[in-house]
Amino acid sequence: MAKKKNLQPTAPVMTRGQLSRAERERRQIRNLYTSVIGIVGLALAILIIAAASTFIIKPNEAVASVNGVNITRATYQKLRRWNLYQSLMQQQLSGGQSSVTTVDATALSAVNNEPTLDSTTVNQLIDSEVLRQSAKSDPKVQITASDNDLRADAKKRNLPSPTPPTTPAPNVTSTAVVTGTTHITPTATLTFTPGPPTHTATVTATLPPVPGAEKTAEAIYSREIQSYSKGTSPDASDSACQVGCPNLSESDFLHIVIEPGYLQTSVTDKLAGQVITEPEQIHAQHILTDTEAGAKKIIQMLDQHGPDPDSKYFTELANTQSSEQINNQKHGQPLTGGDLGWFPKANSSFVDEFVNGAWPVKAGEYTKTAVKSSFGYHVIKVLARDPKRPLPQDKIDSAKSKVYTDWFDAKKKAAKTTNKAPAAVVPTTQPAVTEPTQAPIELTPASGTVPAGAAPPGNTPASAAPPSGITPAATPPTK
Repeated sequence: MAKKKNLQPTAPVMTRGQLSRAERERRQIRNLYTSVIGIVGLALAILIIAAASTFIIKPNEAVASVNGVNITRATYQKLRRWNLYQSLMQQQLSGGQSSVTTVDATALSAVNNEPTLDSTTVNQLIDSEVLRQSAKSDPKVQITASDNDLRADAKKRNLPSPTPPTTPAPNVTSTAVVTGTTHITPTATLTFTPGPPTHTATVTATLPPVPGAEKTAEAIYSREIQSYSKGTSPDASDSACQVGCPNLSESDFLHIVIEPGYLQTSVTDKLAGQVITEPEQIHAQHILTDTEAGAKKIIQMLDQHGPDPDSKYFTELANTQSSEQINNQKHGQPLTGGDLGWFPKANSSFVDEFVNGAWPVKAGEYTKTAVKSSFGYHVIKVLARDPKRPLPQDKIDSAKSKVYTDWFDAKKKAAKTTNKAPAAVVPTTQPAVTEPTQAPIELTPASGTVPAGAAPPGNTPASAAPPSGITPAATPPTK
């Protein structure tokens, strides 16, 4: 019986050269796949790194630190956008929409890509962090701000201001003719009547709150937060975002924008107890000269004149001999006789040398030696003393502000801070030009009268000669 043929196909036998060529082709394909996978992986890695840098690494980069607490770039960018937004809105309000250029309008969206840090913004953040830490840690203060505290403070700023009520027109008879309507204009400050040590504060009535004020403030606050949270692109449908908005959440707005002001006010109120509202004060007047010899000449003239209880002669000398008064006359300002009004020893508006020279002088007397200050030489007369005289409200407010400033400056000086912003460039300034003042006339020392032909006090002629050694200074002894 014949054998059956094997019908199974058989692979062709490859030569050694064909096998080598096939192996090379397989390696090339593998290398191609590996290269493609590597390129794709590298691209993905680059994208991941870029995204991480943009959204994780860079936002968390420290631009400054206070006592080891970092201030991140993300926080910087938020405050930077807010400051730019405020500037753009101010331009829009002052000059209309056309005053905001396209370059300005894109500034908000460009904050994340700014090549350098804005030093003003970084310093604001440093100050805010110093204040936040110090307000919490100082045992004399111990203030922290919760979201509810800050929210209430933000809403309070939106409360409508009450307007003074109009007094109804009085009933009149047919024999009387009344025209117009009487208006009451209240003031929020205390007014004091100058005079003897006893003073009575005059307090005006408190205006009633505006009906519905709380709801109005709530509505304004909600609308603001809604707008502030929008992106930096201009939104024509929102009047608050026509130049773009700062893209701040409510928490951002409360802690970055509202909290510094809230803490400053709260700390100032805590420290206000240090302010003496009824200190000892003196009422003084002075004569200012450029030279000590001139001041000695004035003192000699006062000595020779004798008693001057109403200070008439001192006022006459001040108006004709003090360079301050001559300068006033030259510039069309009224002559004051060198009267400086009432002032306390601490936190006055005068330089320390002047205050320290005036303070020991008794009421009705004048300095027997010239008091030197940075403004020249002074002869000072104390008209009256009051051991407990109320300060005007603006002086009280100024004293409270100084107490806070001194407290904050000390805290900032003690804080360990770092700052990566470039140093601010301080512009160079030219010294002020001081014109020579008009020379005073010479009085007769023995009599204290104006020489024949000379103008009376307050009308000093330019051709008059000054007493020996008296040359005028340009400015009063204020800080």
